[in-house]
Amino acid sequence: MKNVVYTGIIVKTERHKDFNLRVSVFTKDGLLTFYATGALRPKAKFAGVLQLFNLCEITTNGFSIIGAVVNTNGFEITKHIQRYQLASSICDTIVKLFRDFSDNDCGSLFEAVSESMMVLATKTDESCFHVFIGFYGYLLSFLGYQDEEFVVMIDEVKQKGQMTLTEAKKLVSILVRSFREYCDHEIPYALELLNA
Repeated sequence: MKNVVYTGIIVKTERHKDFNLRVSVFTKDGLLTFYATGALRPKAKFAGVLQLFNLCEITTNGFSIIGAVVNTNGFEITKHIQRYQLASSICDTIVKLFRDFSDNDCGSLFEAVSESMMVLATKTDESCFHVFIGFYGYLLSFLGYQDEEFVVMIDEVKQKGQMTLTEAKKLVSILVRSFREYCDHEIPYALELLNA
């Protein structure tokens, strides 16, 4: 079997048997799952590489990982609780989204996720609010739903170059409302498909 190299973000890891690791990697090709044999042994060649939030180049043969190199280390994210929570929510969203919708084009979403993780891992002295708004705003448009009020407000903030606390709170409330409206629209549709 031919070796294949993927660039991706590790969004989930699980112990598999004694010393093996099941790794979910989000790439331009979607959410892929591989196994790293012996990755949990004390002197494993993947020690410190196959960690949550790392952006890696992973060499695979079938479903087995045979090599991995870290491009951006996500360890800094784990030092700050707000960054860790945001990165975890992004990873959970990706895992749940692609469990249900695996046929979407992932290239642009992968770019949004990798950019968000890069900012969270490297720009630790900045607020992560813009990452939250940027990623979840992009996710809504990726799902095919966009709130006009959200788009107008983002454009206004970009023109001004700054945001007040009131505007930030309003932006978050619009984003949350948009997700609720999206869910209110999609859940009955999904139930119709399941019950058909």
